[in-house]
Amino acid sequence: MLELNKIYNIDCLDGLKKIDDKSIDLIFTDPPYNIKYKNEGWDFRDDYLDFMKKVFVECDRVLKDTGSLYFFHNQFNTINKLQNIINDKTNLTNAGDIVLDLFSGSGMIPKVAKELK
Repeated sequence: MLELNKIYNIDCLDGLKKIDDKSIDLIFTDPPYNIKYKNEGWDFRDDYLDFMKKVFVECDRVLKDTGSLYFFHNQFNTINKLQNIINDKTNLTNAGDIVLDLFSGSGMIPKVAKELK
Protein backbone atom coordinates (compact mmCIF):
# COMPACT_ATOMS: atom_id res chain seq x y z
CA MET A 1 0.00 0.00 0.00
CA LEU A 2 1.28 3.45 -0.89
CA GLU A 3 1.39 6.17 1.72
CA LEU A 4 -0.84 9.18 1.02
CA ASN A 5 0.63 12.63 0.39
CA LYS A 6 4.01 11.27 -0.60
CA ILE A 7 5.80 11.48 -3.94
CA TYR A 8 7.09 8.20 -5.35
CA ASN A 9 9.68 7.91 -8.11
CA ILE A 10 8.75 4.44 -9.35
CA ASP A 11 7.45 2.83 -12.51
CA CYS A 12 3.72 3.50 -12.83
CA LEU A 13 2.89 -0.20 -13.11
CA ASP A 14 4.78 -0.95 -9.89
CA GLY A 15 2.96 1.90 -8.18
CA LEU A 16 -0.47 0.91 -9.46
CA LYS A 17 0.02 -2.63 -8.19
CA LYS A 18 0.44 -1.24 -4.67
CA ILE A 19 -2.97 0.48 -4.74
CA ASP A 20 -6.10 -1.22 -3.41
CA ASP A 21 -8.90 -2.21 -5.78
CA LYS A 22 -11.64 0.35 -6.39
CA SER A 23 -9.97 3.00 -4.20
CA ILE A 24 -9.16 5.85 -6.61
CA ASP A 25 -11.51 8.64 -7.78
CA LEU A 26 -9.37 10.12 -10.56
CA ILE A 27 -6.40 9.09 -12.67
CA PHE A 28 -4.88 11.86 -14.75
CA THR A 29 -1.94 10.66 -16.81
CA ASP A 30 0.32 11.92 -19.56
CA PRO A 31 2.01 8.73 -20.81
CA PRO A 32 4.92 8.75 -23.25
CA TYR A 33 3.51 9.39 -26.71
CA ASN A 34 5.85 6.91 -28.36
CA ILE A 35 6.34 9.27 -31.29
CA LYS A 36 9.83 8.08 -32.21
CA TYR A 37 9.33 4.54 -30.88
CA LYS A 38 12.94 3.28 -30.82
CA ASN A 39 14.34 6.62 -29.66
CA GLU A 40 12.08 6.61 -26.60
CA GLY A 41 13.08 3.15 -25.41
CA TRP A 42 10.33 1.19 -27.15
CA ASP A 43 11.46 -1.42 -29.66
CA PHE A 44 8.22 -1.42 -31.61
CA ARG A 45 4.78 0.19 -31.52
CA ASP A 46 3.39 -3.16 -30.31
CA ASP A 47 5.62 -2.96 -27.22
CA TYR A 48 4.19 0.46 -26.46
CA LEU A 49 0.61 -0.70 -26.97
CA ASP A 50 1.25 -3.73 -24.74
CA PHE A 51 2.65 -1.46 -22.02
CA MET A 52 -0.38 0.84 -22.24
CA LYS A 53 -2.72 -2.18 -22.10
CA LYS A 54 -1.14 -3.14 -18.76
CA VAL A 55 -1.53 0.44 -17.53
CA PHE A 56 -5.21 0.58 -18.52
CA VAL A 57 -5.98 -2.78 -16.92
CA GLU A 58 -4.43 -1.58 -13.65
CA CYS A 59 -6.28 1.75 -13.89
CA ASP A 60 -9.54 -0.16 -14.32
CA ARG A 61 -8.74 -2.23 -11.24
CA VAL A 62 -7.95 0.69 -8.92
CA LEU A 63 -10.63 3.14 -10.10
CA LYS A 64 -13.85 3.32 -8.15
CA ASP A 65 -16.97 2.52 -10.16
CA THR A 66 -17.63 6.27 -10.23
CA GLY A 67 -14.00 7.12 -11.00
CA SER A 68 -12.57 8.82 -14.07
CA LEU A 69 -9.49 8.32 -16.22
CA TYR A 70 -8.04 11.15 -18.29
CA PHE A 71 -5.01 10.49 -20.47
CA PHE A 72 -3.20 12.68 -22.98
CA HIS A 73 -2.02 11.57 -26.38
CA ASN A 74 -1.20 13.31 -29.63
CA GLN A 75 -1.45 10.76 -32.44
CA PHE A 76 -5.00 10.04 -33.52
CA ASN A 77 -4.17 6.69 -35.10
CA THR A 78 -2.55 5.55 -31.85
CA ILE A 79 -5.41 7.01 -29.78
CA ASN A 80 -7.76 4.81 -31.80
CA LYS A 81 -5.66 1.72 -31.04
CA LEU A 82 -5.52 2.66 -27.35
CA GLN A 83 -9.30 3.16 -27.25
CA ASN A 84 -9.74 -0.30 -28.78
CA ILE A 85 -7.52 -1.75 -26.04
CA ILE A 86 -9.60 0.02 -23.39
CA ASN A 87 -12.82 -1.32 -24.93
CA ASP A 88 -11.50 -4.88 -25.29
CA LYS A 89 -9.50 -5.31 -22.06
CA THR A 90 -11.24 -3.16 -19.43
CA ASN A 91 -14.66 -2.20 -18.11
CA LEU A 92 -13.90 1.49 -18.67
CA THR A 93 -16.21 3.46 -20.95
CA ASN A 94 -15.44 6.50 -23.05
CA ALA A 95 -17.62 9.40 -21.97
CA GLY A 96 -16.02 11.71 -24.54
CA ASP A 97 -12.84 13.28 -25.76
CA ILE A 98 -11.21 16.56 -24.85
CA VAL A 99 -9.19 18.15 -27.65
CA LEU A 100 -6.62 20.79 -26.83
CA ASP A 101 -5.69 23.06 -29.71
CA LEU A 102 -2.62 24.94 -28.55
CA PHE A 103 -2.83 27.47 -31.34
CA SER A 104 -6.46 28.54 -31.71
CA GLY A 105 -7.11 31.72 -29.82
CA SER A 106 -3.50 32.00 -28.75
CA GLY A 107 -2.95 35.25 -30.65
CA MET A 108 -0.25 33.61 -32.76
CA ILE A 109 -0.34 34.35 -36.44
CA PRO A 110 -1.13 31.26 -38.53
CA LYS A 111 2.32 31.11 -40.16
CA VAL A 112 4.13 30.97 -36.81
CA ALA A 113 1.63 28.45 -35.45
CA LYS A 114 2.10 26.26 -38.51
CA GLU A 115 5.89 26.31 -38.10
CA LEU A 116 5.62 25.33 -34.44
CA LYS A 117 3.41 22.35 -35.20
